[in-house]
Amino acid sequence: AARRELEEELGLIADALTPLHVFAMNPGRSVGKTHLFLATAARRGHAVTDDPAEQVRSARMPLAELDRLIAEGEILDPTLLVARTMAAAKGLLPPVGI
Repeated sequence: AARRELEEELGLIADALTPLHVFAMNPGRSVGKTHLFLATAARRGHAVTDDPAEQVRSARMPLAELDRLIAEGEILDPTLLVARTMAAAKGLLPPVGI
């Protein structure tokens, strides 16, 4: 399902998907869980979603730039914050730093 969502929503095809973490975005209000994966060797495919609620865009940036934006409070998306933290905790990315 993660591989399909990656291609449908972002138009990316990954050679590998590594599970990072499963967490509840809002455990007091919802039973839904978010499943995080690290996609490696991703290449462009074709996004196929027509649902405006699922329109997202991807952006490439150096890891140091992401860490700087996190440190400065510019990144507010909890999913991205958890994904970055868990990838570092599992040794899949360098420790968070600026």
